[in-house]
Amino acid sequence: MGAASAWGAAFAKRLMAEADEPMHRLTCGCIVPGMFLYNSQIGYFYNTTFARIDKAGDQLGASASFDDCDLPSLAKAASDVHSWSHSQKANAATGGDGEST
Repeated sequence: MGAASAWGAAFAKRLMAEADEPMHRLTCGCIVPGMFLYNSQIGYFYNTTFARIDKAGDQLGASASFDDCDLPSLAKAASDVHSWSHSQKANAATGGDGEST
């Protein structure tokens, strides 16, 4: 079994019933990336969205727009997501269940 098919088999059971819920979330300051696992004709892959969390009074909100002061946190979050997704793929290719923190 090739690495891609081993990875796909390990992650097939990890697909969530709700497509709008991320499989995994990290936080980096006010930046929150959400990782989604998708299946395509060529195998499984991660898609990532980034949001900036804002608080106005008692209300929490999220935005996909980032200020210049948010960019270092956004870059750190993107690096963390990249590392996490590659560790998931490596774990699945070696027979793990694909989920780690």
